[in-house]
Amino acid sequence: MTASRTSRFRAAALAGVPVAAILLATLTPAAQSDVTALSGSAFGASVELPVGNFLVPPTPTVSGSGIPFGPITQSLIDVQLPSGAECPNVPALAANVAQICGVNATTVGVQNPNPHFNSVTSETEIADIVIGGVNLNPLGPGLPSAPLLAAGVIRVSCFADGETVSSSVSIASTSGLVALNVGDIAPQTGVPNLLGITILLHEVEERVEVPGTNRIVVNGARIRLLDLTEIVIGHVECEATGPDVNEVTTTSTSTSTSTSTSTST
Repeated sequence: MTASRTSRFRAAALAGVPVAAILLATLTPAAQSDVTALSGSAFGASVELPVGNFLVPPTPTVSGSGIPFGPITQSLIDVQLPSGAECPNVPALAANVAQICGVNATTVGVQNPNPHFNSVTSETEIADIVIGGVNLNPLGPGLPSAPLLAAGVIRVSCFADGETVSSSVSIASTSGLVALNVGDIAPQTGVPNLLGITILLHEVEERVEVPGTNRIVVNGARIRLLDLTEIVIGHVECEATGPDVNEVTTTSTSTSTSTSTSTST
């Protein structure tokens, strides 16, 4: 043992620090907690047929990766099926399937001074949404238009870093045949079935929290119509990976005892 290390042990002993603790601090390397890769993506809306063809492909879309990256943003005004109506339309078209008057989608990767907290955030904000037209009015197509649902704004976001993943969905102002809750929406919130139409809010498609990976994929709303056409409103993905993401740590304790014996003659 070198003289300098011996002197450290003597100083520790005089200070009342167990020698085992000094050995542990000397021999254990510092943890290299870090996130080495980030990726994120988002889109505003899509309309997909049961056979897998898109009437409206994911629109608009953003994606990015790296440390850092972005922010990457796309905006779009007036997504509708069929096209040609003024926006907002509540709805004048008898065959209205979906109409969205404004979408912002963004994703960004942020570098943190502590690399364990490098993070990615993806968000969509969808405004003036109308789903369904007069043909879906259960009281008859000759009566005033009644959309299946109309919403003022739906916001969808996700987040991932070296410690956690999270998501949020909020809805502001709704109307129509289907009444939605407003405010923050809990994950996997189902809406009571209406004429065979199903709606799932804050749908968590995937959530992975394992050593090395934090990943989450979320839809703000998934709406399945009578013919099984699916409408997705607000889709986000966030992923953080690295050797010490969700690092499993172990702790150990040591006990030292000392015995002194004196004799007298």
